[in-house]
Amino acid sequence: MPFSISAEEREKLVIGLQYDPNESLKNLFKWRGSIFSFVFWKLQAWFLVVVHTTLWGMYHYHKCEDSDGRLIDGCVTTRDYLNKHLYPPSLRDLAPLVGAFMFGMIFYLQSSYSVYREFYFNGHQISGSIKNATLIVRAAVTRPQDRWDVVRYLLVSQRVMYWEALSRTARWKRLPEDHPENPGSLKEFLERECHSTQLISRKEIILCIAWKGSFHQLMCSWAIQKLREVLRGEMGESKLSESDAANTIQRFMEICTNLRDFTSKLHQMLLIPVPFPYYHLIESMSFAVLLVVAFAFINLNGNLRPPDDTILSPQSHISVFVYPMMVFVTLGITEMANKMQDPLGTDEVDFNVNAYLTDTYVLSLAQCFQPGDLPVNDPEVCTPALTMLGSTTNLWNHSPIVGRNVGGIVGRAGSAKVVDKGGAGGGKDATPPPPNHAGYR
Repeated sequence: MPFSISAEEREKLVIGLQYDPNESLKNLFKWRGSIFSFVFWKLQAWFLVVVHTTLWGMYHYHKCEDSDGRLIDGCVTTRDYLNKHLYPPSLRDLAPLVGAFMFGMIFYLQSSYSVYREFYFNGHQISGSIKNATLIVRAAVTRPQDRWDVVRYLLVSQRVMYWEALSRTARWKRLPEDHPENPGSLKEFLERECHSTQLISRKEIILCIAWKGSFHQLMCSWAIQKLREVLRGEMGESKLSESDAANTIQRFMEICTNLRDFTSKLHQMLLIPVPFPYYHLIESMSFAVLLVVAFAFINLNGNLRPPDDTILSPQSHISVFVYPMMVFVTLGITEMANKMQDPLGTDEVDFNVNAYLTDTYVLSLAQCFQPGDLPVNDPEVCTPALTMLGSTTNLWNHSPIVGRNVGGIVGRAGSAKVVDKGGAGGGKDATPPPPNHAGYR
C-alpha cells in the first residue's frame, strides 16, 4: 500500500517528501518533488527541445518544391546540405562524449548528496546535544523553572544558527524583507521566534544585539553560568553533593563544546559547495552534449537497413519523443544535485527546519516541567522469567490484534493504562502551552 501521510504528521518530519519504494509505478508518475517538476520551468530544457524539433523538421520536410510540386532550380534541401557538409553523427560516435559526461555528472550528484546527508545528520546531532544537556540538567536540578532557565539558552542558540544560514542566503540573493525565505533582522527574529516562546527576555535580546563575538559562545556561557548558580543553590539545600555538581558542570560544558562544533560544521558545509570550476564544467558539458545529441537524433534511423536491403524511409519520428525525455532526465539530475547543496529553503527536497526546532523545544519542555519522578511504594515487582535465558523464543509482537502471537512480550492485551495526575491543573509544575512556530515554513 502506498504511504498516506497527513499534513499534521508531515510537519513533524524533517524530510516531508516520504515515499514507498515498492510503489514504483505510482512514484514514476508522481509530479510533486520529481525531476520533471524541477526542469519543467527551466528555459534551457525547452530551448534544447525546440532546437531539436526545428532541425528535425527541416531535415525531413524541406523539399525544395514549389506549390505545384516542381523542383526549384538551384535549391538545396537541408538534408542534402547536412549530408554533404555536416552529416549527423551516429550514436556510436557519441559514446565517448556521453560516457565522460555521465561519469562527471554522477560524481557531482554523489558529492551533492553527501552534503545533503551530512547536513541532515548534523541537524540531528545539534538537537541530540541539547536533549542530552536537558537530561543532565533534569537529573541534577529539582526545580522545573531552574531547569528551564539553563536549557533555554541552548534552544536560542539552535534557532539563531538557522537564522544565520537563512539570513546569509537572503542577503546574497537580495531577497525583499517580505520574502518567505527572508527571516528578517536578528532583533526581529529573537522577538518573533524566541521571546514569544519564553526562551529569552527583552533585556537579554538587547545584550545579544550589542554582542560582537560569537552568538553561540555567548549562549553557551550564559547556560553554564546559570547552571553553576542553580547547582550552588542545590548544594546549599543539601540536595546535591559537591562532587556530583562538579561532574554535572563538566559534562554540561562538554556538551556545549560539542554543540558549538556541530553548529560551526553546519555553517561550513553551506559555505563549501562543489568548486565552481567543476560545477561550471558539468553545466557546460550537459548543455554541449545535449546540443550535439539534438543534432545527431535528427537522423536516428539513418544507419538502419531493412532485411530486403531496400531504401528505408528516413522520416523517423521517434526522436521527437525520445529526445525531450533525455533532456528532462539529464537536466533533472543536475538540477537535483544543485538543490541538494543548499537544503534550507522552500523547495520540495529542502529540510523542514520546524521539525528540528519543535521536536527539541517540546522534549526539552517536557524534561524541565513534566512530573516524572519514580513512584513511591509501588507494590508491583517486575521480575523477569529466568527460563528465557538461552531461549530463542520470539519476544516481539507487532500485531495490534489481541491474541495473535501470544508468546510475544510486547502486546496490547496486558498493557497498563497510564494516568497523568500532575501538571494538568496549573501551578509551577504545569507544562506551558506548545509554541506556534510560523517563522520558517
